[in-house]
Amino acid sequence: MTNSTRRSRAREPEVAHDDAPVGISAAAETAARAAAERGAAEIVAIGDRECSVQRKLRRIVSESPAAALNGLANGDFVREALNEAAVRLVRAARIVGSATVRFLLDADGRYHAIGLSVGLSVDHALHEMCTGLDLVEMQIRIAAGEPMPAEVLAASPTGHAMEAHLVWDVPGAPPEGTLTELRFPPVGAGKARIETGLAQGSNVVPGYDALVAKITAFGPTRHQAALSLDRVIAETVVAPFATNAPLVRRVLGHEAFRAGQYDATFVERMIQQRI
Repeated sequence: MTNSTRRSRAREPEVAHDDAPVGISAAAETAARAAAERGAAEIVAIGDRECSVQRKLRRIVSESPAAALNGLANGDFVREALNEAAVRLVRAARIVGSATVRFLLDADGRYHAIGLSVGLSVDHALHEMCTGLDLVEMQIRIAAGEPMPAEVLAASPTGHAMEAHLVWDVPGAPPEGTLTELRFPPVGAGKARIETGLAQGSNVVPGYDALVAKITAFGPTRHQAALSLDRVIAETVVAPFATNAPLVRRVLGHEAFRAGQYDATFVERMIQQRI
């Protein structure tokens, strides 16, 4: 990545799941019944998120709002422009429900739309924690033909949320056997969220996704969200198979990440000790 595109990153105002190596996303929600009854679809951008902390095209840490937008001198203007662009694209595509528009952003604030995905993002917990919305319920209500919920139209994100994806990190063959330990620390409602499909005693077999758990933390500031996420991961116990928890904690504690100065090459450069 050249210096001119050093800060190209994965961002998302909550419009879906971002599989691109780098990108932004903006969320726009539409209700088909409202479009039929009122002559125009209701579309709202819920927020933006960033997914640039990746390794081998798998996201490791995501956050909302996007750190790179906060680092731009005209960040508020660019954020508004991205949200407006996402809404226009979702309207043109006649999407009903949740979607994500993905963008690339460079160091000068220039952005390029690179994709649009329909459905809730794997990182939708970020937006739920920053807005207090239940986006799963919203999807169901819209699918049932209801108008856009009033709380969605009035939503205003506050604070900061960070999400880590804990995955198996076993050299060579994927892990296979019994999960003898899986313990998470107690977390306060609205402060952290742990999602996993595994439990102590689960049989781990090859051929399935390597995701062990998604851990999301919320704080009034980015710094506090990062500290909370790091604490939960530090107190999480998984055995006998290794996970990427040490790498995630290394990211969270890195001065460049703490300063919001990172891009899609960040993890590999960190591992190779170039930063």
